[in-house]
Amino acid sequence: MTDYRDAMIERYLKEFDRQATGVPRPQRRRMRGEISAHLQEAIPVEATEALVSATLADFGTVEEILEQSETTTASKPNYRRGLLILISLIAGLIVVTAVLMVLPLLFAGVPTFP
Repeated sequence: MTDYRDAMIERYLKEFDRQATGVPRPQRRRMRGEISAHLQEAIPVEATEALVSATLADFGTVEEILEQSETTTASKPNYRRGLLILISLIAGLIVVTAVLMVLPLLFAGVPTFP
């Protein structure tokens, strides 16, 4: 029964790969590894087809796993993105300030007309 067990786990993981294309690669790899390890532990090598099917059903569909992951990820703030935005704004302000300070120096010797 090991062949059936391994084939069903592989089929589940392929379905995960197919549906998880929108998940960032590092997170997708981590999730895939965790799913694989969990299923390998949860389904005994000598499991019958019925037990394999029942365990996979209890584990949940790929859609459910991805939805659960989205709600978990969505609740975490993305500090890195916020920091990049803040740094970009500060850099922009520095550039604008430098231009405004240098601009009068460029026209210091130019005569003005009354």
